[in-house]
Amino acid sequence: QAEDGIRDVERSRGLGDVYKRQVYVGAVEWWSGLDVAVKVLKWVVREIPSAKLYIIGEYRTPFGAHLYRLIRDLDLARNVVFLGRRPYEFVVRFLPRCRVGILMFPRSEVTVKAFPYKVLEYCASGTPVVMTNVTILSRLVRGYGAGYVCEIGDLDCLAAGIVELMTNEQLWRECSENAVKLASRFNVERLARLEAQIIASLGD
Repeated sequence: QAEDGIRDVERSRGLGDVYKRQVYVGAVEWWSGLDVAVKVLKWVVREIPSAKLYIIGEYRTPFGAHLYRLIRDLDLARNVVFLGRRPYEFVVRFLPRCRVGILMFPRSEVTVKAFPYKVLEYCASGTPVVMTNVTILSRLVRGYGAGYVCEIGDLDCLAAGIVELMTNEQLWRECSENAVKLASRFNVERLARLEAQIIASLGD
């Protein structure tokens, strides 16, 4: 069913070449760094005009509205695809169809203590990561060579990392293999299920 769902999405949304896809999975909130990701995308499309950013997560939020305005102002409506909330089974099948997984957290009390399992999901699918140097996982991504880790505010580095991974096949393969090695240290599915239970309990 998840595979059928992906095919339906690809037909209806006209999803582009896998080599030009970057993906974000998670909450569409102020601490997600998606405003930075959209600004970085503007730089990326100068090199790769057909590059796209896919956002998996609930986007009908105040920050989501802000993000829509930013996308419109930067003339990126054709380059950003909101897929909304999707089942876990959809996510794990979609990630391998993407070239880069992104996480561009700002530094805050929330993010410095976070353990974003989405990074491990990216890695487990063999999808290299481009992220900011905020969480403990940034050290692991850098240490394993599983992608690019950039300082906060360094849009040049973030954009260059995405472009390199989209265009340099040998580099991408090396980072992809390293990403899988990193993820193998963790039980990604167990972590994902645990976080889902924690989020659900917050509403009790």
